Amino acid sequence: MEQLESPHNLVNEIITILANVEDKESLENSKNILLEKQKLQQQQELSVKHVIEKLTASSEEAKSLNASTDDKNGNVEKISQLQTERSSTNESIKQIENDLRHLEEVCKQKEIDEKNLKEKNQEITNKKVDVLPKTKYYFSLFSNISHIRWDYNSKDDEIKGFVASLNDVKPFCLDVKQSSKYFTVNYLWDLIDA
Repeated sequence: MEQLESPHNLVNEIITILANVEDKESLENSKNILLEKQKLQQQQELSVKHVIEKLTASSEEAKSLNASTDDKNGNVEKISQLQTERSSTNESIKQIENDLRHLEEVCKQKEIDEKNLKEKNQEITNKKVDVLPKTKYYFSLFSNISHIRWDYNSKDDEIKGFVASLNDVKPFCLDVKQSSKYFTVNYLWDLIDA
């Protein structure tokens, strides 16, 4: 179970770090594929277990048939039936082995994908560490120069806040749908200059 929790936790950790929706969807898909792979592997293991149990039972039954020589015709029929079962079981085992090889290849590919995601996560973390202080500095510089204070609780289609000067506070609220970017920029510069 620890093997399941490790990729699951890793994927959830990477999802929380990534801000891009496409990356999140890609990681969710990878997580779902890993979980599906594990389910298939468990099913294959159960199937192999059942086949082994059948073979063991068939082998024991064949031994008991060889030991008893009461009815040779009945034994011949049972041996024929057991041989048929044996050949079908062998075919099932071959199919299961092929499926198991395929699952191993899928696991290897998922491990490569996981390694790539870890590298990408580290790269994004490094970029985040590099970019975040610069962004904070520029934001602080812009706020100190313009004296604009933004209302971050406003609706998505509103630009809202106020311009604070030494003598006056000038609130503003612009509708993004009704105002062009050019108008919005000029309006804010006019409020700053006034």
